[in-house]
Amino acid sequence: MRYRWLGFVGCWMGMFTGCEKKAPPPPSPPEVVVAKPIHHGITRYAYFTGRTDSVADVSLRARVKGFLQSVNFREGGTVQKGQMLFEIDPQEYEANLHKALADWQAAVAKMETEKFNYERMKDAHRKGVATDMEYADAKGKYDQAVASVAQFKAAWESANINLGYCRVISPVTGKVSRRYVDVGNLVGSGEATLLATVVQQDPMYVYFDIDEKTWLEIITEHAKQQADGNAEKKDDTRTVFQAGMSDGQDYPYQGLLDYAGNKVDPNTGTVEVRGILPNPQLVLLPGLFARVRIPYERTPDAMLIPDTAVGFDQTGNYVYVVNDQNTVEHRVIEIGEKVGHLREVTKGLTDKDRFIIQGLLRARPGRKVSPKPGSFEAPKGDTAPPVIRRDISELDALEKQVPRTTPIRDLSTQPTTLPTDRPDLLEGVLPTYDPTDTQPTGE
Repeated sequence: MRYRWLGFVGCWMGMFTGCEKKAPPPPSPPEVVVAKPIHHGITRYAYFTGRTDSVADVSLRARVKGFLQSVNFREGGTVQKGQMLFEIDPQEYEANLHKALADWQAAVAKMETEKFNYERMKDAHRKGVATDMEYADAKGKYDQAVASVAQFKAAWESANINLGYCRVISPVTGKVSRRYVDVGNLVGSGEATLLATVVQQDPMYVYFDIDEKTWLEIITEHAKQQADGNAEKKDDTRTVFQAGMSDGQDYPYQGLLDYAGNKVDPNTGTVEVRGILPNPQLVLLPGLFARVRIPYERTPDAMLIPDTAVGFDQTGNYVYVVNDQNTVEHRVIEIGEKVGHLREVTKGLTDKDRFIIQGLLRARPGRKVSPKPGSFEAPKGDTAPPVIRRDISELDALEKQVPRTTPIRDLSTQPTTLPTDRPDLLEGVLPTYDPTDTQPTGE
């Protein structure tokens, strides 16, 4: 009986011993893709924010009093320089011009009579026939007649100018606003009534502020490039900038810096700078937010890695590096310029380091991984060297499109109703007598 019990216990223990399961093998390390840094030439930029502004914003106002007779443009459309946009009833001013012309002609006729009397009295005075009083009286009347001709000539010119103001001409090519006054209203009564505005959109200005430290760096580097003769032609070493709007991260617009303030604002420590951009498609409008970058330094051998491999936490920017034991390390780095999809590393990596470019979510610092070699594309050339020469001739031509002066005669085109065969009334305006003529001593 005792042996049966021992056999039962042995059988029971053997049954449980045979049912034990073996421990599962440890999981294999996660697979990640690693790569090594590459070297490539890049350009360093200074970044700013600014606003676009028009190169010409003209307010069209009524400079003479009258009833608005016609509006000759489509609101919100593009108008050309020299195009007549408004017309004020010109009848009163045409009449004033004709009256001034008649007064001028009458003054010339009277001047000719006084001139004849003066010449006759001058000859008589020399012969002793006319007295000094008669000679002085004739000379004074002739002088007054000459002055009257000049006075009426000025009155005619004034009437001519006022008649020209009846035609409101656009001094620039640009986009016109809506009309602020309807046809039939009295304008120019007591004030220069605002009729519309014209904004020139091509080219376009960009205003932004540069802090004094960056300003000195840019100016110093620019002067160094000119002194070293790095540019193919020193005349082409222009300060170029690129701009982008609030619709993306690219900088599709390229222009030239054409103005910098002559002093640093002591309140902000910045210098006001202006650039000029081409805008042939009229996409840009005044007042848009603009992102600006200025190339100022060339680095021929910068270390680059994919920007997606860079993380950020409380320690700063970092990458996951796989060491020789295939263990993940958290490596703090310092980053620099972004070049397309790549990012410059200025400190923290070496050429032999393998960093993770794919599988970052499966990697943990201190754990093993199964690294697979990978690669990434280098930037295709240096897309923005410090001296950008693309379409430089077109950029230079931008400054010629900025209106500098507007001749008065461009704003006052004379109507065809005026006479075109006017006599030459300028002849004989100045006195023809000898101003050194003295009283004869007598014969």
